[in-house]
Amino acid sequence: MEKKTVEILGVPFYRTTQQQFIDELLQKAENQEKKFVVTANPEIVMSAKKKSSI
Repeated sequence: MEKKTVEILGVPFYRTTQQQFIDELLQKAENQEKKFVVTANPEIVMSAKKKSSI
């Protein structure tokens, strides 16, 4: 079974293609399920890691 997440700088990210992600979000919307989506870039991850160590 393929792993659904990948770790980058110790932070787990959902592993998917853009189309798979869109399809999943559309399915959740059709079922009126709530989702929370966060897009992170390396700068955000590094900033969060620095702040969490304070």
